[in-house]
Amino acid sequence: MAAVLGRGDAAKPLTGERLRAERSVDVLERVGTPAARAVLAELAAGAADAELTRAAAASLMRPAMGR
Repeated sequence: MAAVLGRGDAAKPLTGERLRAERSVDVLERVGTPAARAVLAELAAGAADAELTRAAAASLMRPAMGR
């Protein structure tokens, strides 16, 4: 599924926890409010090797989708 979505490492299984994290970042990105972007910024400031950190940082690099 990760390969289809074009995200993540296809060698790693898409666990429930990992899927929830990916979806959470997607929702925050789509909402696009200042508060949602602030949460993404907090997540992006996490451990550099964490997938959630990388996903949040990548989300902040993309143009805003929300309001």
